[in-house]
Amino acid sequence: MELNSIHPLELLQQLSSRKISGHLQISSSAVNWSIYLESGKVLYVTHSVEPFDRLYSRLRRMSRRVPALTKELCEQIGSCFARPAEKKGIRAYDYDALIWLHQQQYLSVAQVVDTLEVLSQEALEPLLLIKSASLVLTDLPENSPAIGGFNLSSLLGHCEQRLQGWRSSEVPVFSPYQRPYYVGHVTPKQPLPELNPKFCAMLKGLSIRHLAAMINRDELDLFRSLTPYIQEKVIYLRDPQKPFDQLPKITASVNLSIPEQVQTAAPPVLPSTPPAIKTYGIVCIDDSPTITSEINRFLGDGDYTVTAINNPVKAMMQVLRLKPNLILLDVGMPIIDGYELCRLLRKNTELKKIPIIMVTGHTGFLDRARATLVGASDYLTKPFTREGLLEVVQRNLNGK
Repeated sequence: MELNSIHPLELLQQLSSRKISGHLQISSSAVNWSIYLESGKVLYVTHSVEPFDRLYSRLRRMSRRVPALTKELCEQIGSCFARPAEKKGIRAYDYDALIWLHQQQYLSVAQVVDTLEVLSQEALEPLLLIKSASLVLTDLPENSPAIGGFNLSSLLGHCEQRLQGWRSSEVPVFSPYQRPYYVGHVTPKQPLPELNPKFCAMLKGLSIRHLAAMINRDELDLFRSLTPYIQEKVIYLRDPQKPFDQLPKITASVNLSIPEQVQTAAPPVLPSTPPAIKTYGIVCIDDSPTITSEINRFLGDGDYTVTAINNPVKAMMQVLRLKPNLILLDVGMPIIDGYELCRLLRKNTELKKIPIIMVTGHTGFLDRARATLVGASDYLTKPFTREGLLEVVQRNLNGK
């Protein structure tokens, strides 16, 4: 049943008050939401913009309390469960991943419920910012979420409180996916506490939300702590990376009782044009065009220039010509494998100091030891997430 003459929030409130069960699919611009309701309670909310990125960030926070949630396990979950988004609405494969973690006894029921609530809040928050959408209400599918059941007004209240927190910031911010960049050479007008060098090295492409997950801190609290540095132009905010730029911007308050009365404020204006940020040249040597395309999608914005080399035999000459800042090198290639190519690259005096990151699906100690012996700087296990790739790239570009 299509219901395009009503605002999504108003429809949600009506469905909840009437204790309706169903699967509400919402489409606005390039973003699709899926909301599962049972007797008016919200079972789960997700949307089409990198749902596994949200799940990975949450699991990363939890790993400090649940040691079994290793980095490798968290990164592999997305590869096992991710599926292409449907044209209208999306299947909650991130929910499936959580249930699998419970079935494999990595997470308790209470931990799953807590995670479902947090992920639902994060997915619901941008829905409060849209003006109109295409709506389709269907019956709950047979394989719909079975754990959960959250009060809609409680979820909406939390989301509005978080949005108000962003709107009340002293520095204009329109998305938790904006990326703070440390400039460093600017002398502030007022004395500021010195930032930790390791933390400064992280301020080179990760979003506020990703940074907060990495250091296990509330993202609003983190942003407020960075505000004096942004005001003094020691740190600049850059726009979100794709596809996070598809999410609606935080530009106005939303009246939850009468969604049609949403007012649109002028977009926030940064204090001044930020200085030019260095662009790093990255070479990706892999015989799989799928992998090189994925790496280019993850890194191919204004910060990195990615060059793909699919023929390992010709790699040496191309690397010498490009002289990149960093090399991502696949282990399993025909004719000449990554280990041998790494050894040859290290023999060249012009390439000795360039970080080489071995990319492989093997996680054994002997594989890592072999990579070290041939001169590799670091190791990246497939499958990897955007956050995992950015972390290892930034760590090696900054010599950490």
